[in-house]
Amino acid sequence: MTLNSPGSYPVTSFNPDYNPAEQTEETREKIIEELEEPIDLSIDGSNSVHAMAGFRLRLSLITISGSYTLSNYPVANIGVGLSFR
Repeated sequence: MTLNSPGSYPVTSFNPDYNPAEQTEETREKIIEELEEPIDLSIDGSNSVHAMAGFRLRLSLITISGSYTLSNYPVANIGVGLSFR
C-alpha cells in the first residue's frame, strides 16, 4: 500500500520567537507554515489466504456466539448475550 499527499498544505504552529511584551504582527503567538508533501507512506504486506468461521446459538434468553479467523495472526472471539423480547 502506498499513500501520498502531493501538494502544499498550510499548518498553524507556534512561533518560537514569540515575546508577549513585544507583541507585533511579525512576532504573533501562532504562525502559518507551509508543508510540502507531508505524507509519503509505503507499507509492504503479505498477500496470503485468510479464513473465517463462526457460529451463533440462541437459547430463549441467552445467545452464545463465537468466531475464529485463520491468518498470519489467528484471532478467536467468544460472546454471550441476553435477549429480552
